[in-house]
Formats: sequence, C-alpha cells, structure tokens
Amino acid sequence: LYWLQNDGYNQAKIRALATGAREPRDVMKADAIGSFDVLPDGSLVFEQNRAFRRDYSFQDLMRFDAQTKVVTRLTVGARARDPSLSPDGRRVAFSQNETSQSVLAIAATEPGAEVSIAWRGQPRDQVYSPAWSPDGTSIAFSAWRRGGRRDILIVELASGRVVEVTHDRAVDQAPTWSPDGRYVLFGSDRTSISN
Repeated sequence: LYWLQNDGYNQAKIRALATGAREPRDVMKADAIGSFDVLPDGSLVFEQNRAFRRDYSFQDLMRFDAQTKVVTRLTVGARARDPSLSPDGRRVAFSQNETSQSVLAIAATEPGAEVSIAWRGQPRDQVYSPAWSPDGTSIAFSAWRRGGRRDILIVELASGRVVEVTHDRAVDQAPTWSPDGRYVLFGSDRTSISN
C-alpha cells in the first residue's frame, strides 16, 4: 500500500506498508508532489508541480528509481498530471493540459519520450484519472464534457474507438479495472453521496 502523507507541518512524503508489516516505511520526500503510480520494482512515476515566474505553476512527470533513489524528469513543460502506468510499466498515460482543454496522452517511461494523444474531445473537454486495462489494450478515464457531464469513457488504443460507460448527470470519476479486466469500477455521486 502506497500513499502520500502531508500533514502541513513536515515535508510531504510517499510512504509504503508491505503486506503483513506493522510499520510503514518512507519511500521518498518531495515538495508539491501530486498523484503517482508504482512500478513493479517499487519505483514511482509522479506528478511534480513546478513554479514559473513565481505566480504560475505547471506539472511535469518525474520518475523515482527505487534502487538508486534518483529522480529523473520525464516531461518538460507538458503540463502533465494524473499518471497511470501500463501493466508492463513501459508506458504512462496522463492528462495533458492544452489550450482550454486537456487530452489523454501516452509516453514511454523514459526521459524525453515522444508524447502521443490517445483521446481529444471537443474544445474545453477535460481528461482526469486515466487507468490502463490489465491487458494494456485500453484506457478508462473520467471526462468532463460539453453540457457539464462528468462521465467514464474507455478508449481502445489500437482502433481509437471510444466506449461511453456512463452518460448521465452524475459526477463519475476515478475509474479502476477489476484484475480480470471485465469490470470498470468508479466513484459516483449518483445517489447524492459520492460512493
């Protein structure tokens, strides 16, 4: 189990608790760290906020190597957030901000990798919380779209086909796949409470 601990008094850090362990361990410390995902070897890909001209902040993706403890910058000026690692750990899907919208982007987990766009909606549409399918062929994500809808979509990477899992007035977010890839689970406020 990995989590971000930030109590407002100490430097933020990512901690981990192994199955059966009684005490968590510190994985890494970082300022202004955002969401992250974990590679099989315990390395991390995370969103790092950066300040520009004191008043503007943007996000880029970083990789923390669990063995060497070295942090490497994966993107530069990509305005990237919500990283999700492919099952093989070789690619990362993320939300990339563009002018007035965000898109679903994919890059290799190596510095300077070329970014490809897997989904771009209408102007002002926004992508959140991508999640790879267990077989690595599709990505589920939450999309805020025209008309104020926040739905769950799945894009099949080979064909570009988009499956609309939900289409309603509820705020549907944070999709994740069942281990067998048969189901997508997500948070929703459709009962007036987020569940």
